[in-house]
Amino acid sequence: MLLNHAAYDNTGNLSNVAAYTIPVGTPFTLPLTLISFNAIRNGNDINVSWRAEAEINVSRYEVEYSTNGSAYSTGGMVPARNLSVNNYQFTLINYTQPVYYLRLKMIDQDGRFVYSSVVVVRMSGGKTKSVFIPTLRLIL
Repeated sequence: MLLNHAAYDNTGNLSNVAAYTIPVGTPFTLPLTLISFNAIRNGNDINVSWRAEAEINVSRYEVEYSTNGSAYSTGGMVPARNLSVNNYQFTLINYTQPVYYLRLKMIDQDGRFVYSSVVVVRMSGGKTKSVFIPTLRLIL
């Protein structure tokens, strides 16, 4: 991928031009269809659940969380079952920051992976629920 960059000074005159090349890997389809991805606050815990179909050679799922939406950590791992329909659950215990951004890292047997969309859980106020419902097969 080739990107061009141009910078202008305060008067609108062109002051800098650069071109950058970013290598892009070969796209692949992860062998599963993510049907749903939910996160529900329960006190200081976050109950995460998801449904996947058509898993083929999927290794595992990693539940990742962030407090700022950009730097993620792994909260836990769930092995894939590789059945036609799979329902999964995982609980993040004692999470006390005001807001958490959650996503699934879905990893195949070759180590390739894709991420789900991000769901947001607010840890203050009443019980909150955040739901992601995709309609497309995941492609990287």
